[in-house]
This record gives sequence, structure tokens and C-alpha cells, in this order.
Amino acid sequence: MKNWLFFLTALILLFIGPAAASAFELEITNAEIDAYLQEDGSAQVEESFTYAFEGEFNGVIRSLIEPEEMTIHSVEAFEDGEPLAIEVEESEHRIQRPGEDETFTVDLTYVIEDAVVRYTDFGDFDYAFFDRSNETAYENMEIRIHAPGPSEEVLGTGFDALEDAEQQLDEATVAFLPGRVPSGENGDLRVAFDAELFPAATVTSADSLMEILEAEEREAEEAAAAAAARENVMTTLAPILIVLFAGLSLVPIWFDRRKYLPNKRRAMEKGFEKGAPDLQLSLPATMFYVQPAVTSELLTASLLDLVRQGFAEQNGDSFTLKTREGLSGHEQILTAMLFDDIGDGTTFNMSDLEQHLKKEANYNEFETKKAAWAKEVVHEKNQAELKIPRTGLRVLAGAAGVGAIAASVMYFLFGLFLPAILLLLTGFAGIAAAALHQPRTEKGWRLLGEWHDYKKEVAGYEPEDWQRLDPDEQQLAFIYGLGLNVKSVRQLSKSMPKMKQGSAPAYQDNMIPVFMTAGLFASTQFSSSTAAASSTHSSAGTSAGGGAGAGGGGGGSGGF
Repeated sequence: MKNWLFFLTALILLFIGPAAASAFELEITNAEIDAYLQEDGSAQVEESFTYAFEGEFNGVIRSLIEPEEMTIHSVEAFEDGEPLAIEVEESEHRIQRPGEDETFTVDLTYVIEDAVVRYTDFGDFDYAFFDRSNETAYENMEIRIHAPGPSEEVLGTGFDALEDAEQQLDEATVAFLPGRVPSGENGDLRVAFDAELFPAATVTSADSLMEILEAEEREAEEAAAAAAARENVMTTLAPILIVLFAGLSLVPIWFDRRKYLPNKRRAMEKGFEKGAPDLQLSLPATMFYVQPAVTSELLTASLLDLVRQGFAEQNGDSFTLKTREGLSGHEQILTAMLFDDIGDGTTFNMSDLEQHLKKEANYNEFETKKAAWAKEVVHEKNQAELKIPRTGLRVLAGAAGVGAIAASVMYFLFGLFLPAILLLLTGFAGIAAAALHQPRTEKGWRLLGEWHDYKKEVAGYEPEDWQRLDPDEQQLAFIYGLGLNVKSVRQLSKSMPKMKQGSAPAYQDNMIPVFMTAGLFASTQFSSSTAAASSTHSSAGTSAGGGAGAGGGGGGSGGF
């Protein structure tokens, strides 16, 4: 109950909380930033943002992210020359300006220390006034960078949202005029003026900025050329790799399947007789061979098979173990699961199962032994030589599939999506083929065909058909149909009268014998108990994500 209350509370906070916190709409209609670079390398910044609110609000937010080598201080906010209070939390500046349905302008001033790096030829201002963490679009943005005085040479470059937005206004000013800037965009800029304009700059370098930029440009060109050459090579190699990996995985499997197809033809051409085939495996192993899934019905049928063989006897939902002598490996595990762990070593009551599995330790132990039981069933099946292992071929095909997937990852990383997808599909197909390819022997096809045919026969039984079977045939057919959950057994279950848990189903009418009635009741109890335990002990987890930042400054704007 507490888990449900927690879950509902989380949903309410998730869907209602954000709506309550953002009960207004905000548009920043105009954003102007002027950065005045000083001779000591600092920058005095003046911002003027116009906010248009719809709804009730408490103020506006300006996030100013400090680069590691710079310091931002002396942040002040004004409206029409009147100061506004600011609450600071790390990089977030909350400017207190409550109101409702208003449009107004906030002027912000601050100082960036060590904003300029003085090289031998230029003073370099490399900064970002906003980055991808910005949550509100700027409908019209203008950024102007001012030098301390006229400069003979001026460099200006914008990146991301400011790319190709630079414009030199005069010998001392570079502007960036991107117009509308969507939210979630980076906006780095780089402006450089003559080094002589920054005689007192504290951050200096003995290198030439122009040489650094030229070297960076050469590196970028070389990297682009290398990327183009690599893309050309990878594009050329893609069809070769696809054919290679397909040739190593899918083609050999296909030929191998054709090689062993005559086994199926020879096994099926003999036809099948009516009635239950001779058991060449234990009944649980036979059922698993026909329908390889570990279900509650299969486990119940395996328990009832102990009764059929005389190892146990049944009285309602109570089972008594008569002897352990002659039990197979999986039958020993099954008796340990039920008679030893849940019962008293001799008697097992189906009504005790649900209570036993309520404890998580018991449930985990039950699941562990169920897996061990299934492993022993599979082992018996494998020992019967019903399939041809073909281990070497399957390892080759699987390895080729893994190689194709590894190659697809490389193609994804370099943005070559079509060959990446084709390689990925080839890899998955190769691995699937390797996992599923186990050609059957003639004996394996014969056994499968006989018991598939018998499954269809049992599925078509009407209630009166069960009465015509002798007791042994009736037991085997019922257990087999129950384990595979066939239609005729499900219909019997629907026609069975309702009984309280723990009661002995001594009921028998002219259509349903006691053994079958008790078996159906046991199957219902087994399924409901294991399902309830699985639901009780299952759990789910949640995780939360975070935002992204940017180096070289950054920040954003919003309201609260």
C-alpha cells in the first residue's frame, strides 16, 4: 500500500508540479549585450533584456557560468534606473521583480575579470554569453564587443548559433547579429584586437594568436580531409563487409540446413498412428521438446507424472511421496522443491505453496531450483541425440555476427547510418541463426512429429472422448495436455465446479474423473501461487537525468 501511495505521489509531482511551477508564459522579445574590454583585460558587460510575461510571476533568471580562468563579479540589476534585488545560487541569479501580465526591461551589469588573453599580436576575448542550458529563446539578440580604442586589425568569429553572424561595425567594435536564437543552443564567440590595446592584461602568452589560429585552421582542414578519406574508404568497404559477414554466418547455416532436410522428409513420410506414442524420453522432457517453455502448467504436469509413475499419490491438493528410488535427475530436483522445501519430506500440500513463496528468500530458492530442474530436463533431451550440435559452425556464425555488429558501431560513430544499419541487421541475423541452428536427426524429427500429432489429437478431445480412454491412457493424455495447455484441457477446467482452496476435490461426474478434476485444481493453485509470488517480489527502478554545460562561459535566461 505504501508503494502505491509513493507511486501516485510521484505521478502527481511529475505532471502537476511542473505545471504549477510554470503557471506563466515568458518571451524574451529583445536581448542586447555590450561587452567593453578594458586595458587590464577585464570586460565590463551591460545587458538589456526585455521580458514579456503572461500570468503571475516572481522575477527573472539570468545564469552566468564562469569559465575556470575567469571571474564574474559586481552583478547588479536595474529597471528604469531603479536597483532590483538579486538572489544568487551558484551561477543562477534570481532577479526579484514580481508582477502579472507585464512587459518590462531589466538592465544587468557585471564585470568579467581576466576576460582577455594578451598574445604577442592580439588581445583575445573568447567567451559564451549563453549555452545549451538556456531554456528561453531570444527573439532578437544583438551582441557587441568593444575594444578600448581603435584597432588596426580586428578578428571576429561566431560559432553554433552565432556562426556567420559577426559584423565589424568600426575599428573598435564587432557585433554579432543572429536575430532569433532558439533555446538550448550554444553561442560561443571569439573577438581579437591589437595587443597594444591591453597593456595591463594579467593573462598573457608568448605565442602569436594568428599563428595559433592558422595552425588550428590547418589542423581542421587536415582533419576534414582525413574524415573525407576515411568516409570514402568506409563507404567502399561497407558492401564488402556485409557480404563477408553474411558469407561467414548466414550462407553456411543455409547450406547446412539444406544438407539435413532429408532427415525430416524420411521421418515424416511414414505417417503417425492414433493414440499416444511410445515414450522415448520422460514425459516432462517430451513436453519440453515439443514446447520448450517452463510454465506453471509444465511443473504441475511433472508433479502429476510422479503420480502416474507411482512415485507419489494424490489426494485432492495433497501429494504423498511413496519412494525416491528410481527418480531421474530432474524428478529428484522437483521432489526437493516441493516435498522437502515446502512439505515435510513426505507430504506436499498445494495450498502451502502460496504462503511459502511470500518470503523472498523462499521465492528466490524456488526460482533457483526451478532453473536447475529445467537444466536437467534439457540435459535429458540433449542426451537423446535428437539434434546435431554443429558447434563449430554455430561458433563461426555467431562470431561473424558479433563482428558485423562491432563494424556497425564504427559506422554509426562516423555518421554512416545506412551501412551501419545493414551491418547491424546482418549481425543480428547471424547471431540468431547461430543460436537457433541445430538440425534435427531423423529420430528427432520423428519424435517431434509423433508428439505434435498427438498434441493435436488431445486438443480435439471432447469430454466424452476422455471417458473412452482406459485409465493409463487417460492419465498420460491429461498430463500431456495439461503441460502443453491444450484447448481440450482448458475446456475441462472451465466445466469444473468451483472449489475452495485446500478442499479435496472428491467430485466426479459422468464426464470428468477424479484424477483430472484434482489435477486441474492443482494446476490452478500452482499457477495462481507462483504468479502472486512473482508479482510481489518484482520491483522497478527510476533514474533522473541532468543538464549540460559549456566551457568558456555560458548561461541562459528565464523566469520564476
